[in-house]
Amino acid sequence: MTGTFSIIGPGGPVNMNKASGHGVEKSEADQCARLWQAVIWETLKYALRDPSLPARSDGHFQPREVAEARAWFLSPRSARDFATVCEFAGFDPVKVRAAYLELLTLNGQAVAA
Repeated sequence: MTGTFSIIGPGGPVNMNKASGHGVEKSEADQCARLWQAVIWETLKYALRDPSLPARSDGHFQPREVAEARAWFLSPRSARDFATVCEFAGFDPVKVRAAYLELLTLNGQAVAA
């Protein structure tokens, strides 16, 4: 498809070029990428938590949440979602997964989904 169309964004209409996909303001695209990077960071914090430690008093880092975060990085069932989030964040999913595995190893934690 070619041509131009407008979408309504938070700052008003934004013209989009269907052929190139360009038109979103760089700052808006950067903000979106930072949001998805934060999703990865928060999930990483959970995934690196030692599940044998007690949950914090504020309810963070429950063992089930740690297991779910670890599975998100490694499970074939979540591979599509993981790759999409990495793409939105501007990251290569293979490199993110490799970095996660390296951090697990450095922390002396077993690698399991």
